[in-house]
Amino acid sequence: MAPGTDVSPMQASTTTPDAGLAALAASLDALYLSHLDRMQASAEDAIALTATLGGMGYLPGQTSMLTNALERAASAQDIFRQLASLLILRARPTLDPTGRKTGVPVEDLIDWTGQPPRHTLSALEHAVQKIHYARGHSLTEFLRRVVVRLTPESVPEDARKQAAEELISSVGMRMPTAWVLSYGHSDFGTVVFSHLSRQEQEMPWHLTPAQAVGIDRALIAIATMCAVCGQEHHAASVQDAGNAIIKRLRYTTTQYGDGDLHAIGTAVRLMLHRDRIAFHLAPDVWDVARGVLEEHVEGLKLVVSS
Repeated sequence: MAPGTDVSPMQASTTTPDAGLAALAASLDALYLSHLDRMQASAEDAIALTATLGGMGYLPGQTSMLTNALERAASAQDIFRQLASLLILRARPTLDPTGRKTGVPVEDLIDWTGQPPRHTLSALEHAVQKIHYARGHSLTEFLRRVVVRLTPESVPEDARKQAAEELISSVGMRMPTAWVLSYGHSDFGTVVFSHLSRQEQEMPWHLTPAQAVGIDRALIAIATMCAVCGQEHHAASVQDAGNAIIKRLRYTTTQYGDGDLHAIGTAVRLMLHRDRIAFHLAPDVWDVARGVLEEHVEGLKLVVSS
């Protein structure tokens, strides 16, 4: 039964779990958009009131309470993440009834990095811009990505596309018109790199939480590709061993040394360097990853490094 199909009370018990989750996501989307409508109306009312008071001779600092009240309210991102967490509470038991993928994260599937900068806008004008940006996020789309992450075999084509997107963003270099992936040969198979950028205050030889998330996403992408391309044994080993490695890197490894090596099942060797992470892929895993990337990354350029 397709999501959104009308169901009479007598038929409700035949609704599939996926349809039930889709209906829940749609309901949460409606709540989210309704909240954004109220936020936008409040911001626009505050802008109009501030303009009126300015016309009466009041300075911006004298009307700052209008801006402060809006800034103290929960942001659109906060609301979206809270609703997403409620959706995950229902989705995990349905999509992973055995709990085998409890350690597989999904929160990173929410991407808010494109939020517009303030520049010369007032705080209230910027608030309206951020609300417009927030309208581009959907709990329904988030659920689709969660389904891919937790049950890739059920949606193999979507899984290949999402895995290609996640892996190339981790190990590729974005150029104006293409993605460039540099790879080399190693004793284990083929090696690709994820570069580590650091702010001035960030210490070398330490992984930030964001960098650990990036490693996790790359491993999940590799496991997903294997799962939907006939390499189920590699998928299982990457998932199980990868979860343990990521926990270690996040919570117990406060500092690492150049060349620290982590074996991730039979598929991947992870080697840490000062400014990059090396993913050494077994030959059959590289064949799968390369094929998926070439199929789904537009303008991909593969460059053999010396």
